[in-house]
Amino acid sequence: MGYWIRPTQRRRGYAVGALVTLTEWAWAIPDLHRLQLYIDPTNLPSRATAERAGYACEGLLRSWQTIGDERKDMLVYSQLRPR
Repeated sequence: MGYWIRPTQRRRGYAVGALVTLTEWAWAIPDLHRLQLYIDPTNLPSRATAERAGYACEGLLRSWQTIGDERKDMLVYSQLRPR
C-alpha cells in the first residue's frame, strides 16, 4: 500500500484516514494475514502516518529498493490480522 497527499492538503488526517480505511477493507479478504508498508527512513511524516494507522516498524531493509539509479534502504512496517 502506498499514499501520497498534495502538500497543500497535508496535516489534516487524510492519509491516516485513507490508510485505516484501506487496512479495514483488506482484512475482509479471508486469506490475508499480514499487511506491509515500505517507507524511506528519512520520510518522518510517512512513518508517523503508518504508526497512527496502527502499523509497527519491524526494521530496516538495507538496499531494498531501486529508485532512479540508486539502491535505497527502506523501513518495513506491518500490521497482522486482528484476532
